[in-house]
Amino acid sequence: MSAVADYLRAVRRTHGGAPTEHSYRPDLQALLEALRPGAVVTNEPRHSRRFGAVDMRVTTGAGPEALTIGYVECKDIGAALDEIERSEQLKRYRDNLPSLVLTDYLEFRWYVEGAERDHATLRVRRTYPASLPPHRGGPCWCESGSVLLWLPVRDAV
Repeated sequence: MSAVADYLRAVRRTHGGAPTEHSYRPDLQALLEALRPGAVVTNEPRHSRRFGAVDMRVTTGAGPEALTIGYVECKDIGAALDEIERSEQLKRYRDNLPSLVLTDYLEFRWYVEGAERDHATLRVRRTYPASLPPHRGGPCWCESGSVLLWLPVRDAV
């Protein structure tokens, strides 16, 4: 099973309860660490006077020798990322963090040096019939006969 498939199943399980934005973080942490072996994801790293309190920090390992790969700001599933992207909080993060991902756990926006570099959405859709377009109302969870898709919104710059 792939890390992305495992992640989407975990998000689906979490979504079945009464989740909050924080409920999905362990699922995302497991995905990020699976996609980059040796990476360590810290939930709620120390507050910075420069930019505030970002949700996650991704490093090459643990301890004082660890190098920061990037940061992740998490919002609840279905949050209006377009609006959040224009917020003071995101402006502060984009101005101060060299690599940042904004996510609602299904949509991911990657910023490098403040500029959006890539944007992708994870979703599940049925494999039949092949002529149907992807579900446009949000994630389409399917118990069986499904395929996991990583759908880039546009190519990386």
